[in-house]
Amino acid sequence: MTAEEQIARLEEQLTHILEQLRLKDEQLQQAQEQLRVAQARIEELEKQKTPPAPFVKANVVKPKAEANNMWSIMAGAVTVAPGEKPRWT
Repeated sequence: MTAEEQIARLEEQLTHILEQLRLKDEQLQQAQEQLRVAQARIEELEKQKTPPAPFVKANVVKPKAEANNMWSIMAGAVTVAPGEKPRWT
């Protein structure tokens, strides 16, 4: 390969690489613009966001079985005669 042929091949490669670089630069600019738009939208939504309501505990009357505790529920399931071991029914 002569020097002129090699120079021509390298110039073609350079032209191709410069074109790819130009396309990538355009893609980067588009992505940056989309990012700016998205960030502006996020800021707009953040301004519209309302704070969460404070927690309010409801005054609920518990049924009697729950009010006593778990033992009262379990006591109905166990039969124990004096001097015997507990047995589940």
